Amino acid sequence: MGPGSQRIRIEVADEIAANARDIGDRESWGWSAKFQVETALELGDEIALARACKKLQDLAEELRHPLFRCHNLHHQAMRALRAGALDEVEEPMTQGLELGLRSGNRVVRLLYGIQLWTLRREQDRLNEITDQVETLIDENPDNTGWRAARAYGQVEAGQTDAAEATLTEFITSEMHSIRRGVNWLTTPALLSEVSSRVGNESCARILYQELLPSAEQNVTVGLSMADFGPVHRFLGLCAETYDRELARAHFEHAIERADRANLGPASARAQIDLARLLRRQDRDLSSELAGRAATRAKTMGMPAVLRSAQEILQG
Repeated sequence: MGPGSQRIRIEVADEIAANARDIGDRESWGWSAKFQVETALELGDEIALARACKKLQDLAEELRHPLFRCHNLHHQAMRALRAGALDEVEEPMTQGLELGLRSGNRVVRLLYGIQLWTLRREQDRLNEITDQVETLIDENPDNTGWRAARAYGQVEAGQTDAAEATLTEFITSEMHSIRRGVNWLTTPALLSEVSSRVGNESCARILYQELLPSAEQNVTVGLSMADFGPVHRFLGLCAETYDRELARAHFEHAIERADRANLGPASARAQIDLARLLRRQDRDLSSELAGRAATRAKTMGMPAVLRSAQEILQG
C-alpha cells in the first residue's frame, strides 16, 4: 500500500496471472483479475480497467464462484457510479451484498457500505444513512475512512465545529496510522474536503503534502468499490486555503483527467470548485464552468452540485 506501490502490485498480479495460466488454475487467474482492476482504477487506466473487469466477469460466469460473482456485481455498480449513471447503481450493489452474505463473507457489508455512502452523497441523501455510518465506525474502529466520512457528513449538515474537531484530531495524532492503513489515500481526500469547507489552512497544508506524491492517481475506495476521482481535485481543495493560483492549476488538471476518463460526478465537482474559485477573478469563465456543471448534475441526478452551480450563476 501507499504511494509508488502500484508497480509492485502490477508485477505481482501479472506474475499470479502467468502462473495461474501455466498450471490451469482458473481461481488464481480470477484473483489476478481482481488485483488488476484495483490498480487500473487507481491509475485511471480505462483500457486496463475494462479488460480486467471483463476477465473477472467471464470467470465469474464460468466458475460460478460466489465471491467473483459478488465482486463482478460490485464492479458494475462502481463503474456506474464513476460515469454518473446513478439509477444503475442500486440493483447490482444490492445483489452483490445478498450474494456475498449467502457465501458467508461478512466483509461484503463493508463493501456495500462504501458504495451506498458514495451513491447517497451524489444524491445529496447522506442524512438518510447516518446510523449506518455510526454502525460501521463501531464495527471497524481502526478504519479511519469511516470517521472521515462522518466528518464530511457533518460539514454537509452544517455541523462545522464537530467536523473541524475530527479534522484536527486526525492531523495532530493519527497521520501515522492513516499512512499505514488501507485508507491511506481515501482519508486525506475526505479530510481535504473538510479543511476546505471550514477554512483550516494549517490542516490543509499538511494534507496537501500527504496527497502530493499521489497527484497523478485517482482516489479509489475499498480498493475497487468507488472512485472519488483525480487526486488533483483534493490537492486543489487544500491549496485554495492558501494559494489560489496553485489551486486553479490542480482543479484544471482534475477536470481534464476526469473528462478524459468520463468520470461525470468527479468532473462536475471539480468544475464547481474552479467556478467558485474564479467568481471574482473571471466571472465569464466561472459562469461557463458552472453552466457545464449544472447541465451535467441535472442529467446525473446530483442535486447538491446543481444547487451550487445555480448559486454561482445567480450570483
